[in-house]
Amino acid sequence: MPEGSRVRRSDRSTQRPANRVGSHHRLLRTLVSGHQSGTLLDCQSCGACCVDYFGTSGYIQLDPDERPRMRALELPVVSWHGQQLLATRPHDGLGGETCCVAFAGRVGDRCECTIHPLRPAACRAFEPGSLGCLFAREAAGLTNDMRFDR
Repeated sequence: MPEGSRVRRSDRSTQRPANRVGSHHRLLRTLVSGHQSGTLLDCQSCGACCVDYFGTSGYIQLDPDERPRMRALELPVVSWHGQQLLATRPHDGLGGETCCVAFAGRVGDRCECTIHPLRPAACRAFEPGSLGCLFAREAAGLTNDMRFDR
């Protein structure tokens, strides 16, 4: 190839946003190493998924058939842009200023979901040890070197 026709890469094109990429890679390494070592994290000493993180404000989206069940449990349900959401309450611990109304205890300490057997599908889909779990733990200031246990 003639010297003048050589394509040069800009130094900027090969750079990645270190904060975002580094965080994702760190969480992926944690997830993989956790599965390889057989470690187990205890949800009842975590609770990070139940508080305001990633701008969710702690609200949980409900499927249409879940609203009556939440009402029967005397839990407040709010409507927002056509969606039915399980309401939040103030939270003064790690992870955010609000949490799900069914959350009891403190993030990173002894805690529980007061409706765990009847929790919404969105909560059932949130798997312990998933990337979402690890992101929530990191956002709440918890380490990701623990063991997961439902």
